[in-house]
Parts: sequence; structure tokens; C-alpha cells
Amino acid sequence: MTDKHPSTLVSPPPPYGQHILLSYPRRHILLLTFNRPDVLNALSKPVMNDLNMVLNWFEKEPDLWVLILTGVGSTFCVGADLKW
Repeated sequence: MTDKHPSTLVSPPPPYGQHILLSYPRRHILLLTFNRPDVLNALSKPVMNDLNMVLNWFEKEPDLWVLILTGVGSTFCVGADLKW
């Protein structure tokens, strides 16, 4: 698995925060990992903004066909971060 985006992409991913990890396990595949295991990968407003930017970029990227969502730790994502 590589964190560096493949040279076949039209544009690099937009800037995003530390709570989202992107990698490219194979050609045409983007692996997006939520990285907030301390709060069970709850989605705060900044994470939602980053997710929105990455998803918009993914939709426009012709060499990416598949998006896999996952989360660090034992929980994929509990949903909205109500404390935020």
C-alpha cells in the first residue's frame, strides 16, 4: 500500500487534516481511513469538511474508480461527534 498518489492522477488530493488518511492500495482504488480512534472515529465539522473536499475530488478524478472507507481502531465510525 502506498500513501503517495499515483502519477496517473489528473490532480493531487486537496489539503485535508490529520483525521483522514488517504492511500492507494492498487490502481484505480482510493482507501480513505478515518483516524480518530480516541472518539471511535466520530465525525466532527472539520472532518466532515475534509471528507466533503476529498469526495468532490474523487468524483472528478478519472483514474479513481473505487473508494473504500474504513476507520482506525475497532470502530468504523460512530457517526456525528455530538460533543463537537
